Formats: sequence, structure tokens, C-alpha cells
Amino acid sequence: MKWEKFHIIYGEWIREAAEKYNLDPAILGGLIMQESAGNPRAKSYCGAFGLTQVMPATAAGYGYKLDTPKNQIYAGADYLARCFKHKAVNGNLQFALAAYNAGWGNVSKYGGIPPFKETRKYIPRVLKYAKQYRKYIISLGKKAMLEAEKILDGKKKKSKWRHRTWWVNKLRRRDR
Repeated sequence: MKWEKFHIIYGEWIREAAEKYNLDPAILGGLIMQESAGNPRAKSYCGAFGLTQVMPATAAGYGYKLDTPKNQIYAGADYLARCFKHKAVNGNLQFALAAYNAGWGNVSKYGGIPPFKETRKYIPRVLKYAKQYRKYIISLGKKAMLEAEKILDGKKKKSKWRHRTWWVNKLRRRDR
């Protein structure tokens, strides 16, 4: 999925969730891209589900249903924020990402990033995607934001989801 489509569909929710849980929106966007490539129906072999690949039981424990992309983003943001606060992580970004991927217990057990091949590859990928997403957000600039506001003002009667669908269809037609 291209960053433009990703941001149009999920950008507002990523920003809101990042703000609520005091996270960097680019890190949250990078995590979503690594976990599911922007597919809200993604499911892992172990049962993790959605954009952020949170286990349904974990999400339910935090008070979220994984029934909508918005809830998936919020559940993942909540879980990542809890990873940051865990005593084994102590606010370290790479340790928090390792805990998100391999679990807090493994970060505690190994005193940092576990020696698992998947986790060792996971962290740089999330950071790479975060850098790309941050670069895209910055590139939007004031002009693009003003254009988006004009479009939103003209489409107020449509729901946010219909508006996002409209944008995705417009971009698909343009990309052909």
C-alpha cells in the first residue's frame, strides 16, 4: 500500500491514537505497515488480528473489540504504550518494539532485545517504515493540508468512512 492511500485511510486515527497514548504517530504507522501492510483483515498463524496484529484476548482485556480498523489501531497503540511503560523496557523504543513483537517476558529474560531472528528483523523494519511515513507526513506541507480541508468541508454530508472510500477510489483511478 502506498503511503498516500495509507495516510488517507488511517492517518487521522493514527494521529488520534498516538496523541491519546503519547506515541510518535510515525512509529505507530510504521508498526501497522510492518504488522499488516495496511490490511485490516490480516490474521497471523497464532491468531493475532487486524492492522496492529493484536491478539483478540489482549485487545478485549484493554476494552477493545477488533471489529473496525479504528479499534485495531487504538488497541495496538494501547498495547505499544504499555510496552513502553513496562519495567524491562523503561521507555527504550527498540526494547518496546521487541516487547510488542516477542513479549515483555522475553525482553525481561534477555535483558533487552531477544535473540530471535524474527524480532531482530522486525525492529529495523518498523523503524524503516516509520521513517518513510514521517517523511511522507512532512511532505504533505501546508498547501496539501489546506486542500484536504477544502475537500473535507465540501464533503461534510458524507460519513468519514464513505469519505475515505471515495478518496481510495479516486486514487485508484488516478494510478491506472
